[in-house]
Amino acid sequence: MKPGQIPGKSGSRQPRAIHYIGAFILLAAAILATGYFTYANVRDALRVEKQAELAAIAILKTNQIAAWITERGEDARLMAADSENATDFERWLAQGAPENGERQHLLAHLASTAKTSEYRNILLLDRDGNIRLHTGNNHPVLDETHRQLALEVMKTGQVRMSELHRHLDEPGQPACLSFAAPLVVHGASPRTVGVLVLQLDPAHFLFPLVQSWPVPSQSAETLLIQLDGDQLTHLSKPRHAKDESYFKSRTVRPDSPGYLAFRGKSGEVEGKDYRGIRVVASVRPVPGTPWHMISKVDSTEIYASTTHVAVIAITLTLAFLAAATGLGILWRRQGRMAYELVKARGERDREALTAHYASFIQHANDIVLLMRPDGSIIDANERAIQTYGYTREQLLAFNIRDLRTPARRDEVDKQWLEVEARDGLVFETEHQRQDGSTFPVEVSARFIDVKSLRFHQDFIRDISERHEAQRLLEAGRKQIEQARKEWEDVFDAVSLPIFLHDREFRILRANLAYARVAGRDIHEIVGQPYWEIFPKRNGPMESCLNARHLGAKDVEGFEEGTQSYTSHSFPVQGSDDTEFSVHILEDVTERKHAEALLQRSVKAMATLSAGNTTLVHSQDEQSLLDEFCRVIVEVGSYRIARVGYVQDDAEKTIRPMAQAGFEQQYLDDEMLTRVSSECALGPCAEALRSGKTAIARDILNNPDMARWHAAAARFGYTACIALPLRDKNNAFGVLSIYVNSVETFSAEEVELLEELAGDLAFGILTLRNDLKRQEAEVARTKTLERLREAMEDTIGIIAATLEQRDPYTAGHQRRVALLGVAIAKELGLGEEEIEGIHFGGLIHDLGKISVPAEILSKPGKLTQIEFELIKAHTQTGYEIVKEVNFPWPVADMVHQHHERLDGSGYPLGLKGEEITLGARILAVADVVEAMSSHRPYRPSLGIEPALEEITRNRGKFYDPEAVDACIRLFREKGFSFE
Repeated sequence: MKPGQIPGKSGSRQPRAIHYIGAFILLAAAILATGYFTYANVRDALRVEKQAELAAIAILKTNQIAAWITERGEDARLMAADSENATDFERWLAQGAPENGERQHLLAHLASTAKTSEYRNILLLDRDGNIRLHTGNNHPVLDETHRQLALEVMKTGQVRMSELHRHLDEPGQPACLSFAAPLVVHGASPRTVGVLVLQLDPAHFLFPLVQSWPVPSQSAETLLIQLDGDQLTHLSKPRHAKDESYFKSRTVRPDSPGYLAFRGKSGEVEGKDYRGIRVVASVRPVPGTPWHMISKVDSTEIYASTTHVAVIAITLTLAFLAAATGLGILWRRQGRMAYELVKARGERDREALTAHYASFIQHANDIVLLMRPDGSIIDANERAIQTYGYTREQLLAFNIRDLRTPARRDEVDKQWLEVEARDGLVFETEHQRQDGSTFPVEVSARFIDVKSLRFHQDFIRDISERHEAQRLLEAGRKQIEQARKEWEDVFDAVSLPIFLHDREFRILRANLAYARVAGRDIHEIVGQPYWEIFPKRNGPMESCLNARHLGAKDVEGFEEGTQSYTSHSFPVQGSDDTEFSVHILEDVTERKHAEALLQRSVKAMATLSAGNTTLVHSQDEQSLLDEFCRVIVEVGSYRIARVGYVQDDAEKTIRPMAQAGFEQQYLDDEMLTRVSSECALGPCAEALRSGKTAIARDILNNPDMARWHAAAARFGYTACIALPLRDKNNAFGVLSIYVNSVETFSAEEVELLEELAGDLAFGILTLRNDLKRQEAEVARTKTLERLREAMEDTIGIIAATLEQRDPYTAGHQRRVALLGVAIAKELGLGEEEIEGIHFGGLIHDLGKISVPAEILSKPGKLTQIEFELIKAHTQTGYEIVKEVNFPWPVADMVHQHHERLDGSGYPLGLKGEEITLGARILAVADVVEAMSSHRPYRPSLGIEPALEEITRNRGKFYDPEAVDACIRLFREKGFSFE
């Protein structure tokens, strides 16, 4: 017997055992190869899926951070653009920055913003970069980062964001991020008076946003980084470095995810993180910042499931190899028994591995089909049964063509040829379910060989949601295109001229109205500098966005020929971050003419009132004449006023008696007019001859007035009105008034001036009649009453002029005056105060004369620009009447009737007793009348809702005593507007 030979067995059997061992080894290698192939496919699928997830998270977070930065920058811009902030701050600094109410007002305004936001501190810096005001408890220290930020804002005039840094740039200090904007006082000469700085705590929103993760994960994290050369700085705290502080810099390693950002690229990458652990990461830049976002997950976590499978496969394969090796040794010792034992063990292991892979396929999330080369299905997983609605037996009786829609079945043969030629193919097609419904699929197809047999394997994924998303995207594109077309139609249909220009002032777009006023075709306009087209200038208008700074909104008036225009300009940032400016031009020629006439009438009314006051107080005739001339020039803003008496001589010479606004020598030369002379063509002689008012307009261009051309040029007047001073029978004198405007002496103004002349004549005659002094006193009293009535009638005419532009508010001022007087009487005010409230109510909305009629009667919701134009009516009305010398604070009532006790009103934001009593009473009357009356955008709300409004805000918006008096009038005393 040979050594090592099993007893009783022939040595000739040993080669067969070696063959069995070789077979086992080959089988183990095949299993290892199959396992590795499956493992690699699954690993690749997991990596691609995780990269898509990381990219989505990184993009979402970068967009959220960019939106957050934009919102904070807009906060800074809006606060700085508040004209009240800049104006109040400049005024306070000019006073020497005292500890007064102005300072408290500014602090309160800033503090109200800080309390309702995430701002750690709000600072106001002067032009030298010194902190003058702040909302924090402790006086802040300005670090170098903030100083540089303030200097840059002062230099560029634009909103800027600081670097994300430690406060004071010192270790251990909290992180800080700031936004700064220039404080600009607008007007004829805009000027920057300081810088507004908003300091934020990144830990409040930014860091939580960066560090959050949408799904549970042991290793996932997002990092906010910044690159400076080859140095990478963590701006947010890493999750897995508990002791590592913010802002630690390190050199960028070529195998780290940050190296992708260092190369100026973005996307998905595998590498080692700051711990030296391999990760899968997505790198994206944060728009508008030097920051990058890295979202990453440890590779071990991603491939954990595949690692488990690989360990099992390797373990089984090693077991087979060990068994095969052991068989060789046992064959010599135990013979056939040991060989059979190893074979049985190998069979069990193969069955376990087969069961494992079968379970993996059966429970896959995608459809998995195994087919013969002819397309007949021999295996399908659970997902296939659930998706198609067939039983397993029904599926196994089908050919793959049976699952395609009829229109796509002919594609199978061609696609299978491509699969074989390319060793695998991914394509899209359409399948159908048992109920006949169809759905799009993505097929990953491959031929596999098992024991010399060829099979076709498909991994099929339902992509219905992807197609639906693509459909919605296409529908969105069509809607955007339709909206663009509709916008273009509306843009061209707008009656106001509109044009858009870029930073180089080239016209990007203009509507048909602009082309008409420019006298050019659209294609001749686009691309040209607008100031060479219309309005023609030597350069851009001052209100242009690019002539000053982003964020500016302005209104500028200009003249073009005989027409007057107003340009409303504001900046716009396009979806592609392009910046351009929009200009809306409005022809305000008629409005300015109406305003000029209205102002002249108001001045004449004020002159009438002041003249009658003079009439009452004058004790002698000469002082009356002198004071009357002075009042006409100073109160009425007329150029020249003079009075002359007709002398009882043969030539009826006019003797000068009083004058104002020019030199005495001119008075003496010009007043020596002979009324009876045929050459006396001047208005004074004409008024005395006819006994009626005589007007000379455009004297410099009137050949009949050649005698007066030199004097008119010397003393700066262009028109004259001569008003006869009459007694019961004849004209005994003349009042002549000169102005420096051709467009003057409207019918309303002439009527008031004639009344003024009549009152002057009456006063002269009254003063002459010493014997009838008592009767004269009575007559003066009647005259005063008549003058007050005339003043009221004049104010009524002004109100009626306004109401003609806005029929929906007809009678509004009269009803407000009626209710305001009733409230004043209920409060027990004196007659003088009550009369002042009456006049204030009649003209409280006078400023609406400057608001376009189409805005006042607009039935829909107002835009922000339209609402701002309407809000400006209080300031406009105040500007019109502030120089009128009313015996009551009428100008303040007009100015303040939209102020509220808590300071939330406009235009000045006054509080409490800062608002005059008359304005507080008119505010209550205005709200009640407005809510109970019809408006273009709504029907009447009724009296009760109006009373509920003033009751609800009693003491907050409205004066408590005025509210109580108004409630008593309606509910106890039966007050009615009728």
